[in-house]
Amino acid sequence: MKLEVGMLARNEHGIFFQIEEVLGKSYVAGLCNSVIDVYGQMLITKASHNIIDLIEVGDYVNGYRVALVENGIIYWDSEHTGALSVLVSIAKEIKSIVTHEQFAQSEYKVGGGE
Repeated sequence: MKLEVGMLARNEHGIFFQIEEVLGKSYVAGLCNSVIDVYGQMLITKASHNIIDLIEVGDYVNGYRVALVENGIIYWDSEHTGALSVLVSIAKEIKSIVTHEQFAQSEYKVGGGE
């Protein structure tokens, strides 16, 4: 994957950031409103100029769980019936994202933890 300045990226922990500078195999990324130099220590799993390309099934967009991402359109199962509805079709419609990695990291398991 070729990284370019201005691209949005998703790392192995489900964190989104923007590529500020590319330095060979390393990069400088804007993360949490500050610039950090990560020198390739975070594995980038996806990168694109379009944030919709970084969304995965199981992520939450605008508070709804993503059921399918296809051809730049994000779908969700509004009635949990398998009948999918369009959630987002253009990036400007995205107000918030919680990735499935972030969700799993912050969940509290009750009981046996299974």
